[in-house]
Amino acid sequence: MKHLSTQDFALIPLINLRVENLASDPSPGNAGRVFLNTTTSLVKWDNGSAIIDPLNRANHSGTQLASTISNLTTTVQAIPLSSFAAPTANIAMAGNTLTGLPTPTAAGQAAEFSWVIGQVQSAAAGISSKPPVAAVATTNISLSGTQTIDGVALVAGQRVLVTGQTTASQNGVYVVSSGAWSRAQGVEGTTYEIDLGATWLVTGGTSYAGTQFRLATTGTITLGTTSLSIVQFSTTGGYTAGNGLALTAGSFSVQLQTSSGLVATGAGVAVDTSVVVKKQASTITGDGATTTFGVTHALAGGLDVDVQVYEISSGSTVDVDTTRTTTTNINVVFSTAPASGKAYRVLLRG
Repeated sequence: MKHLSTQDFALIPLINLRVENLASDPSPGNAGRVFLNTTTSLVKWDNGSAIIDPLNRANHSGTQLASTISNLTTTVQAIPLSSFAAPTANIAMAGNTLTGLPTPTAAGQAAEFSWVIGQVQSAAAGISSKPPVAAVATTNISLSGTQTIDGVALVAGQRVLVTGQTTASQNGVYVVSSGAWSRAQGVEGTTYEIDLGATWLVTGGTSYAGTQFRLATTGTITLGTTSLSIVQFSTTGGYTAGNGLALTAGSFSVQLQTSSGLVATGAGVAVDTSVVVKKQASTITGDGATTTFGVTHALAGGLDVDVQVYEISSGSTVDVDTTRTTTTNINVVFSTAPASGKAYRVLLRG
């Protein structure tokens, strides 16, 4: 039956009502028409100018509670902060900290705590840390074109520390290029990394990977004019004790062989007089009357001292009597007093 006039049901409920089933949305224009799209299984209606899809959020009004959205937390947490618009006001951290920050490379970047502490300590020690370099050239090189330095096949864009130029004012940090190299621009944009105490870590190379170099030049520096001295000040794996040395817990000491004749104390290395014989020489001069001459010595041998006397003018050894009166004194006795001015040399070993 077709109803061609409005039906008033006087608020009597319609039981088991089944709305119109359509395979696709009809053209709009019949305001209030309700139907089921059997393809999408959605109940829709016609507002007179458009077919309204109830699941389209553009057709919603009011507020939907977060608790009613099952995947809200998972979805929001998966969105990186970099996808959001930049903040337009200060962000209060409420006592919390940002972690996982990289080493800053330009002005305006946030800095991680340990990096800041390192910079402060370095500055206090007169060190100005710079970004690392791929290799270091310690001999004169051509400052152009890609090339291999210390076993590193350099490519355009890499940083190289140059320390051995014949013209020392050319030393410094350069950026590799297929043509002429340019000096590496410092973060501050003015000194090209050349400032007092500048230091660089070398990350590659057969001989210098892991080493550090510093600018040794002091005083006023005019880039391109002042001769620059850049020297190595650390090795890759610490220090190794060489011949005759021992290294324990960072402290070097002298390694002495048994009965080597040397002793090492806090005052330095000295001859072990209990093993090595020392000598002393004194001159005695005759006066025509004295026959006994005392010679004082400081040899550790004490009474175990060997004595020899020779005539200075001829170099001939002479036979005299000797008496060890104390551990530090020898008496040289002539049977006849040497003539006045006659000089003899007394040699002591002990």
